[in-house]
Amino acid sequence: MGEGALFENILFSNIIVETKIAPRQWWGRGEPIYVSVTPWHSDAPVGRMNNLRFTNILCKSECGVYIAADHLGQISNIVLDNVRVELSHWSGSTESEEEGGWYDRRPTFKEEEQIYKPKEGIAGFHLENIEGIKMRGCEAVFADQQDYWANAVWARGCRRLKVDVEGEAGRSGLKAIDLK
Repeated sequence: MGEGALFENILFSNIIVETKIAPRQWWGRGEPIYVSVTPWHSDAPVGRMNNLRFTNILCKSECGVYIAADHLGQISNIVLDNVRVELSHWSGSTESEEEGGWYDRRPTFKEEEQIYKPKEGIAGFHLENIEGIKMRGCEAVFADQQDYWANAVWARGCRRLKVDVEGEAGRSGLKAIDLK
C-alpha cells in the first residue's frame, strides 16, 4: 500500500481461498493473504494499516500468507484467528513463468523486489516489520515436497508477536517457527 492512505478496522471472515501461480504479467505469486506497505514510487508517501483481522479462513495455495512493511509501524495490530494455509504446487504447471518459490511485492518502485526469490524460502506465514500481531489457532501444512518450502512461520522485525500455530517446516533442517 502506497500513496499515503490509512486503512484501518477491517475484518475478513469466513472465507475459502484457492490460489495458484499465474504468469508474471499478473500481480501475485499465489499468496492467499497479501498485505504489503511499500512505496509505489520513489517520491511517493507511504500509507499505514492498522487493526486488520483475518478470521476463519481456509487457504489452498502455491505460496504462503505474506504480510510485510518496509518499516516497523507501517502495519500494526493484526489478528490471524483460525487461519489454515495448505501449501502445495497443486496446479502441476511446468511453465517456467509459473515456477514456485517467489514472492511478488508489486506495486513497488524497487525493481529488485517486485518479484523476488527469498533466500529463506516460502513460509506458511511470512511476517515482516509488524507492530503487534496475534496468531490464534492457525495452521500451516506443506502438502507436497518442494525445495523452496520453508518454515510454518517466518518473522523478522516484528514486535509484540504472539504465535499459536500448528505445523512443521516444509523442509528438514528448519525450525517450524523462526522468529527474530
